[in-house]
Amino acid sequence: MIDTSPIIMNILIVLLCIFFIHIYWSNPRRKKNNKNVLILATGAICIFFVMTYPFTLEPGNIYDLRKIPIILATFYGSIPIGLTLTIGMLIYRVMIGGIGVILSFIVYALIFIAMILLKKKFDESGLKKRIVIATSIAGISSFLGPVMDKFSGVPILENEFMNFYIIFVLINSVVIAICVYIVERMLEGFQLRETMVNNEKLHVIGQLAASLAHEIRNPLTASRGFIQLLEEIVPDHCRRYTKISRDEMDRALSIIDDYLTFAKPEAHKRKKVNLKEVLEQVTQLLSPYTLLHNVTIVLNLKEGWVEGDRDKLLQCFVNLVKNAIESMPNGGDVRISLFQKKNHVVVSIEDQGIGMTKEEILRLGTPFYSMKEKGTGLGMMVVMSLIKNMDGSINFKSEPNKGTEVKVLMNSI
Repeated sequence: MIDTSPIIMNILIVLLCIFFIHIYWSNPRRKKNNKNVLILATGAICIFFVMTYPFTLEPGNIYDLRKIPIILATFYGSIPIGLTLTIGMLIYRVMIGGIGVILSFIVYALIFIAMILLKKKFDESGLKKRIVIATSIAGISSFLGPVMDKFSGVPILENEFMNFYIIFVLINSVVIAICVYIVERMLEGFQLRETMVNNEKLHVIGQLAASLAHEIRNPLTASRGFIQLLEEIVPDHCRRYTKISRDEMDRALSIIDDYLTFAKPEAHKRKKVNLKEVLEQVTQLLSPYTLLHNVTIVLNLKEGWVEGDRDKLLQCFVNLVKNAIESMPNGGDVRISLFQKKNHVVVSIEDQGIGMTKEEILRLGTPFYSMKEKGTGLGMMVVMSLIKNMDGSINFKSEPNKGTEVKVLMNSI
């Protein structure tokens, strides 16, 4: 009877590596910007140990679970990480030697091609589809080994070998399904924790704003009025200083207004709003700003009616379009589209700017996080809060140096 204890050892190694990543990232002090390094290092260690303790079917013909860390690292990390791990694994396989070396090159070339083709679909899928994709690659590629062993002269139809092959294919499929499920639940836990931290920050902001905002705004407003009067009587060479003072006070008042949005949410008056008219007004309001930044706004607007607060919607889209303009220091086009999608009205704002990484997208709307030099992050917080209060949603799609697309979805009426 074939000893399956090495396969059990492989399963424990894979699960321990996932458990290690979970423990490492469970510490709130750990930064997520070293994610790729951690995935690469953990994947390499996992592959080394599962290949060091494999099941040897015949001399030089080894079986293990090395494909599982490679698949997980590629789908949850990146294609370069998966390629690095695959190359390292093949080098180690050549060092081990045996009749399965050529087979490994063929099988893992096919696995890697499949992962490249399915990576985008995996990223866009939910839990169930992700399990199906990963399990399909692991199961089918595990079945390729016995098929190729047949051509190598291994008697795969003998009961002893056949039982092992069936167990091996099933274990690969089941283990990777369990791993994907664990990783997804782990990521959900991290996101929930970050949401709770952000909510706590918002609560603190609300308390701070409620106690201080009005007291600060009143003297600032009075001071701004007197500075505006001074501009009419001071000499011309001094007016630029009063203008700077007035502009900075306007900026301070704007920040205070953003704080008050969280400290004292308004009961928005829901009315029927024509989003096409709102977006056309946004374009008119920002036309001087686009000329200043050498940006052209391209409109493609269909009719779209929603229920909401017109002034707040105008504020949101002015913020979003302004961000798109400011993301293009060398100028370019901002494309604004409005269209119907089932029961929703979709507003798409695309720019040709500097773009963002996935980590930067996840931090959008976080208190005090901004990609602008003098930004506070409150503007995007206000936008996301207002859209949510009007039963809408906002999504970001971006790549560094390739621009950003913002999609706002609202219920159609």
